[in-house]
Amino acid sequence: MSVTQITAIKVTENEQSVLRAILTNYFSENNGGIPDVFIARDFVWSSSLDDAAEEPLVTGKALSGVCGSLAVKGLVETTGSGKESAIALTKAGYDLAISGGAVE
Repeated sequence: MSVTQITAIKVTENEQSVLRAILTNYFSENNGGIPDVFIARDFVWSSSLDDAAEEPLVTGKALSGVCGSLAVKGLVETTGSGKESAIALTKAGYDLAISGGAVE
């Protein structure tokens, strides 16, 4: 008999706002709309996170910190650095963005 432990991922209100900003970004495949299905590796420029139907609650260094926290939690993936950096939702990040997520 095997035991499976499911751990809920908790996100802050700021983290949830960044997930939604990535999901509704105007530079994504869905051009600001909410996709019906998860689109893997739908990267948007990190500098364009405020170009979304739902803008993040944080900016500047706070935004960078929230993105780092989301990456540690496995909710986003990033590529590049500086002005060439981009960010995308993972499947878990997409699910939380769509559902509203567990906010701590």
